Amino acid sequence: MASDDNFIMHLAVAATSCIVNTSEPVTLWALLNNVSEENKRKLEKTIGSLNKNTVLRVIDLNPENLEGMRTTHNITATMYARFFIPDLLPAELGKALYLDTDIIARHDISELWNTDISDYPIAAVEDPYIKKYYARFNIPVGTPLFNSGVMLMNLRMWRKTNLGKRCFDYCRKTANVDQIGLNKIICGNWRPLDIKWNVLNGYFSLSYYKIPDTKKVKCPRAEMKDPYIFHATGRVKPSEYRYVYSFAEDYYGYLKMTEWRDYTPSDITTANKIRKALFRIKMRIIEFIKK
Repeated sequence: MASDDNFIMHLAVAATSCIVNTSEPVTLWALLNNVSEENKRKLEKTIGSLNKNTVLRVIDLNPENLEGMRTTHNITATMYARFFIPDLLPAELGKALYLDTDIIARHDISELWNTDISDYPIAAVEDPYIKKYYARFNIPVGTPLFNSGVMLMNLRMWRKTNLGKRCFDYCRKTANVDQIGLNKIICGNWRPLDIKWNVLNGYFSLSYYKIPDTKKVKCPRAEMKDPYIFHATGRVKPSEYRYVYSFAEDYYGYLKMTEWRDYTPSDITTANKIRKALFRIKMRIIEFIKK
């Protein structure tokens, strides 16, 4: 996982959710970009307190290596650190599971880890929404495109094909984000995972997930109710009061197990209370109509 100081609490929550739900030993490689010493200590204390067979390995990134990359409100320079994972981890390691900091693991990730990717650079979950990238980035129509927030990585293949540098150079040259660069360079040569391993909160939205032909993209109802990994994409995260989608209670449950347990959202306002109440009413009406 990778984080700067603004997302380190999310990393701690996501890592905790993985560790407490996983039966096998875990080595957490935390790629940190300008994270304070205090927050590093809090992360170390959090992981050490879980009483699981877990090893924390902290790698401090060089911010200069991430300069010149496109950033937005919720896309930071640290997101491009995933391109360097094969080079930052020991050469004898042949596989790594990359996870964004805004995920919540709700089941054992051992099954995901044991997926065979010997013939592919990554295994990931398809993201139908980004079909809009076909024409814009000259990706052949029909190429399956994936969400880069959950990636099981074949490190040996990445090193052999210099995949990370190719993706990084493409993103820097074209001012595109990591997910576009990965899909452009890999171009369909990846192993698809069951959707349960990366259920995006866009599937719970009333309007967000539309593709060019205006048909809604659907996620199986069972996976929406009980995802193995839930991914809170978008600007608003489950830590914020105005967050209206599912699994905020899971987030706060794992948050209480970290050194950030005393966190209180700063956006508890009357306006946000009204917005949240109206959204819940709207969702109840939709659920009633569906039944």
